Amino acid sequence: MQERIVYIENKKVRFLEKNAVAKETLVMLHGIGSTANSFMPLSKDLKKNIHLIALDFPGRGSSKLDSNSIESFSDWLKDFLEYLGLKKVSILGTSLGGAVALKFSHKYPEMVKKLIVVAPPISSHEISRSRKSLFKFVLWVLNKNFILKGITKLIKKFNDKWLNRLIKIYAAINRKWRKDVYDNLDKQSILYTLRSYNLTALKDLLQDLRVFDLRNILSEITAPTLAIMGGKDEAVNPDSLNKMEKLIPNITTKMFPEENHMIFLVKPKLLAETILKFLQN
Repeated sequence: MQERIVYIENKKVRFLEKNAVAKETLVMLHGIGSTANSFMPLSKDLKKNIHLIALDFPGRGSSKLDSNSIESFSDWLKDFLEYLGLKKVSILGTSLGGAVALKFSHKYPEMVKKLIVVAPPISSHEISRSRKSLFKFVLWVLNKNFILKGITKLIKKFNDKWLNRLIKIYAAINRKWRKDVYDNLDKQSILYTLRSYNLTALKDLLQDLRVFDLRNILSEITAPTLAIMGGKDEAVNPDSLNKMEKLIPNITTKMFPEENHMIFLVKPKLLAETILKFLQN
C-alpha cells in the first residue's frame, strides 16, 4: 500500500492506498490502538479489483480535531470522501472503526454501498470490564498534565533503536500482545503506531467511549451489512453480534468461535475470504 497525505481545510489526512484505478472502493477504519498500517496484512489478501483506502484517524497520523469522538469522526470521513470525489463506497471498520462505520452509515446512507464491521462496540455497555478498567486508568493518567507532557517528551526523546528495544522487551513480557500484534505486523508499523499517538485526542476518545450508545440507530441502517465477531473477543462482548442481528435489518453475521479481538491481524486471510464473499454477492 502506498502512503498518501492530503490537506482538507488545513488539516492533514494520512492514508494508505492500493489499486487506485479499480472501480469499487473499500474504505478501512482502524481501532483505537491501531493505525492505517494495521490493515497492511489484510490488504495483501484482498483482490486487485478493489480500490483500498486505509485511513489514519484524527489524532493518529492525521491532524486531531477540535472534538474527537465517534460523531466527529463520521463527519470527518464524509469530508474526506467528498474531497476525493468518492460518492458511494463500501466501508470496513474494526473495533472503534466499526463504531464509526455504523454511525457514518446511519448518518450518510447515500454514501454507503456495503458495510462491514469487525468486533465493533455498539455501546459502552458492550465493552468488556477489563478494557473499561484499562480505559479508566489511561484517562486518569492523561488527566494529569505533568504525566501527559512527560510521556510525550519521553517518546520523542527515544530514537528508533531504543524504542525497538523497549518494544521487544514488552513483547517478551506480554505474550498475548506478541502473538496478536508483534508477530503479525512489521516493526516499522509498530514504531509508527507508537509515535503517532496524539494523547489529547486519545483522551477525548476515551471519554466518548465511556458514554456512547449506537443501539437506538441500528434499526435505521439500510446498507447491506456484514458483522463479524470472535468468540474469544476480550475487548467487546461477543454476544453483541446477536444484538446487531436483531437490530440491523439487512445484516449477515459471522462468528469465529476461536478468534479474539485482533482477528484482522491474526487471521487476515480468513477475514479477507469472508469479506470478498460478502462484497461479491
